[in-house]
Amino acid sequence: GAHRDLHSFPTRRSSDLLVVGTRLFTKHNPPKIVASFFTFITYLFTCVSFAIIYLILNDNIDHSFAIPSSETYFSLPIALYFSLITITTTGYGDIYPTADLSRLVVGCEIFTGLLYQFSIFSLLTTFIASSKSNH
Repeated sequence: GAHRDLHSFPTRRSSDLLVVGTRLFTKHNPPKIVASFFTFITYLFTCVSFAIIYLILNDNIDHSFAIPSSETYFSLPIALYFSLITITTTGYGDIYPTADLSRLVVGCEIFTGLLYQFSIFSLLTTFIASSKSNH
């Protein structure tokens, strides 16, 4: 069982724990829907987290973001919209960072979005490959 599997691996280093987790995950593969749901929730949590960071930046640094003239202030819905557009690397250009720190944070979100895209592509590829090998 899983208890015996844990004792068959050395656990002296933190990298060994990663190996244990990876082997247990591949041996006891969770349903695809669970992995997909977890990925989606993590993606949304990241998007909301960056939106909150954007609000904090805008409250503490004058003119952190340029917003359309139709908007009176940088609100939570605007921050969520900007974060979603940024993490998906769409970038419409209607809202953009103007301060150096906000540009750095936006760059981090873009990089995070790319990592998510690669991870999701890898996850889908693994699901497709495993379903083909099982048939």
